[in-house]
Amino acid sequence: LDVSRAELDAEGLRELAGGLASNGVLQRLTVREAVLPVQELRTGSEIRLRDAGLAEEDCVVLGALFQANPALRALDARVLSDAGVRALAPGCGQLTSVDFSGSEELTDDAVSVLAGACGQLTSASFLNCTMLTEASATLLNGKGVELHWLPQEWGLSHSRYDGKNRGG
Repeated sequence: LDVSRAELDAEGLRELAGGLASNGVLQRLTVREAVLPVQELRTGSEIRLRDAGLAEEDCVVLGALFQANPALRALDARVLSDAGVRALAPGCGQLTSVDFSGSEELTDDAVSVLAGACGQLTSASFLNCTMLTEASATLLNGKGVELHWLPQEWGLSHSRYDGKNRGG
């Protein structure tokens, strides 16, 4: 199903995703440019959308589908925008692992929204998310999340940021 020309708003996209949550037939959905694997999104425990070219509108659909997928534990959706992560967040409550590496526009504010939504999160990768600061690391580590991202300029050689071992 290709709805890329329908110009659906966020509410329309959530309604579409709500219908797809119980649809065991539709295999692919195109919201903007990315082709979304509907059945995998509905039932998969580890979703890999690396390099899918996800737009914010795709993320609205993903967030709604993820809310209906109790098996979902890990998401690899690299190169997302700040708005994309915010749109995904409502469906990420059951995630234990996320990889948003390469999301260069991602900010501490979006990570805060994600951290608030992901109550089960234990592991996160933000490699090459150049706009993030120590505030994200401190927030996530305070929630017990192991980070697999640290800016080189922090001078740390391990993946667990504890706020004490910052390099000079």
